[in-house]
Amino acid sequence: MEEKTCGCGYWQLNGLPCMHAMCVITTTKLNLNNYVSDYYLTSTWRQLYYTGMKPIQGMKLWPRLGRLPMLHPPSRFNRGRPNTHARRKGPHESATNPHKLTRHGRVGTCSNCRKEGHNKTRCPNPTAAPPPKRPRGRPRKAQVVCLV
Repeated sequence: MEEKTCGCGYWQLNGLPCMHAMCVITTTKLNLNNYVSDYYLTSTWRQLYYTGMKPIQGMKLWPRLGRLPMLHPPSRFNRGRPNTHARRKGPHESATNPHKLTRHGRVGTCSNCRKEGHNKTRCPNPTAAPPPKRPRGRPRKAQVVCLV
């Protein structure tokens, strides 16, 4: 306690007791102000600024060191909207539409013979005539002939 150190390092870094040290200080009923660094005392502040602050001469009167001028750090952000860091798509995942599934693993059926494993262009059977299309719209009423 007298060395003003703690295992967490907060007390040495800031000059203020950490919560571990404050627990020990308050349970032993010691004065907490005795364990704060002199840096935080008003008497230190008054002694430091007693003479006042003297103005600094302009940059033109500063001594030249003969070194290269210090450059600003490189800009971290590019102009425009930031890039999205999307995850890489899987081999069987659509690159553009997240709701669209790929055809991987599906077995195609032939529209000519209705068998699996090939399509109409590779069908070994001769091309069959397509079934007749159903007429569009509402079906007509059947006309009933009454014989009286």
